Amino acid sequence: MMKQGVGEQFESESDADTSVKAAVGTGLETGSYDKEGSEGLVDEKEADNLDFLTDNEPELLEEIEEIESLSNLDEAATKLELAYAYQKMGDVDGAREILQEVIKEGSEAQIKEAENSLASLDNAHD
Repeated sequence: MMKQGVGEQFESESDADTSVKAAVGTGLETGSYDKEGSEGLVDEKEADNLDFLTDNEPELLEEIEEIESLSNLDEAATKLELAYAYQKMGDVDGAREILQEVIKEGSEAQIKEAENSLASLDNAHD
């Protein structure tokens, strides 16, 4: 028995295409879209309002970074207030721990304030 070459197997390319499509299928048969499964994800009005950042919008990226930076400063300020509250309640260890976090995360002014508070805690309990 002699093997057929790839070119000899089908009379024309269209026969080959038809055979491949029949074997594999296109996956695009009518009715294969499940509309019920996709409902509620995003409606057309919401899809029109979605705004995505691109590399062409560096000013928006800068604004986001600035907001994140301000958020970190606000967090450090909140931690300073919390440390003072812990100190007033007598929880020196808790205050010390939070002040050390401020030293790692805060602005220069916040770091200085946290260092001064730590020094006063150490002097008060020596």
